[in-house]
Amino acid sequence: MERSTQKVYELGAVNEQELCSWAKVLGECLRGGELLLLEGELGSGKTKFVRCVAQSLGIDETVIRSPSFTIVNVYPGSVLTLIHADLFRLSSAEEAWDTGLMEMLDSKSVVAVEWPELIMKDLRETKTIIVELSLVDSSHRLVSVFVDSELDYLRESLDKYFERFSGGL
Repeated sequence: MERSTQKVYELGAVNEQELCSWAKVLGECLRGGELLLLEGELGSGKTKFVRCVAQSLGIDETVIRSPSFTIVNVYPGSVLTLIHADLFRLSSAEEAWDTGLMEMLDSKSVVAVEWPELIMKDLRETKTIIVELSLVDSSHRLVSVFVDSELDYLRESLDKYFERFSGGL
């Protein structure tokens, strides 16, 4: 997927609480129809990130489970519905598309995909947010977020957040 038209937010090394705070801010900005792609090795915090986004969508984070075996879980929220997918166990893009994931994405839902590598080169969605998580140590992750240029409303909100809490970009 082309990243040249995306704005990059580098969060640096964050602990779990900071990661969750940022995920909640992102979740509060979502309007529906967005696709969250979560990249990172095992244990990097992908499911934790989704749990924190879920809180902002009016979903009890304790019900969020990794969809490693179910592949797709759906969580209706008071704000938006969260569709949470994990493509780790799939072996082809065809299998990934056969889940019906993109058919579930609409203006009243957000789709979060862990291990999205199988589908990234075929994506034509314009409302895409890529979150890269890398382990630094047992309690910190490096976080980079790529936001499509089509998501002006999201970029404006995130810019304000960064200006207020980190002294600018």
